Amino acid sequence: MRTYFGKLVYIVRVVEFQYRGLPHAHIVLKVLPELLFAFIDVTIMARIPNDPELADVRSKVLKYNMHSKDHLKKLRNRCNKKGKCAFGFPFDLATTTSLDSNGRVIYRRDTEDDRYVAS
Repeated sequence: MRTYFGKLVYIVRVVEFQYRGLPHAHIVLKVLPELLFAFIDVTIMARIPNDPELADVRSKVLKYNMHSKDHLKKLRNRCNKKGKCAFGFPFDLATTTSLDSNGRVIYRRDTEDDRYVAS
């Protein structure tokens, strides 16, 4: 990690086991010097890959990391809270990664389909 990111100051991680026992991790780390958002765009994507060399990654993203586009049409869907998605889908389109006023990361999303990629 130090080769790419710099000096590790701290790391906090929690591993949860989701539905059907699938692991899910929350990881927060602090490195010095701090990373630029341009570097985050290269490392983390909330987009569907279009590169032919990443065809296997594209198929996995489409299978496992997509939020349903018709999630609000189903009244009994767990994310439908009074006609709005509890998870914030669909996300707004963004040309670059940035922070909102609450300090949350708004990932780069270029196309309409990218608005439904779970990050």
